[in-house]
Amino acid sequence: MKKLQVIAVIILFVFLRAFSPSEKSSSETSGIVFHEGKWEEVLDLAKRENKYIFLDIYASWCGPCRVMKLKTFTDELTR
Repeated sequence: MKKLQVIAVIILFVFLRAFSPSEKSSSETSGIVFHEGKWEEVLDLAKRENKYIFLDIYASWCGPCRVMKLKTFTDELTR
């Protein structure tokens, strides 16, 4: 029984670690740069640049959100 508890704790630790990677500093990031401003500013900017709006809803406690922020959104842009 004790062995099972130790294994469960190790699995839990590995799982939590996988979904909470360390944050990169802003100097290390590249890729998508999100505009953080008022909705009206975003609409105006998108209209002027003839671009679509990508809305990202993020929660600091959300593991997959953090992984996307650190790995997906920082990928170099290819066109």
